[in-house]
Amino acid sequence: MKDILDAFEGAREEAEIARAREISREKLKNREPLKFDNKAHREDDERTVEKVYERIKSMGAGPMPITEFYSGDVEQNITVFVSVLHLVRNGLLDVSQTELPYGEITVQIKAPEARVPVAEAAVN
Repeated sequence: MKDILDAFEGAREEAEIARAREISREKLKNREPLKFDNKAHREDDERTVEKVYERIKSMGAGPMPITEFYSGDVEQNITVFVSVLHLVRNGLLDVSQTELPYGEITVQIKAPEARVPVAEAAVN
């Protein structure tokens, strides 16, 4: 008899936990997302992406390691990485990685017909 009562108690506790998780999920789902609208920051981002793209173009069209654009400054390296992500998303660059997850990342300029203007790519 004790085993049956313990089983019922365990089931009740699991049901309470499941219900608490569901309530938390609903609260998160209904929460208003944070909005960041800082036009000055966006303009700075556009210029940064343009500068990174110009640096990549100046190195040639072939594939090259992203580390070619890195410096000793970690913040600058993060800026380059994020700019490359923007440029990939907007069709200006291709990236590849030979070994996952830690292989060298290479960047390559896409064919001219696939390009979007840099200013437009930085905004999107």
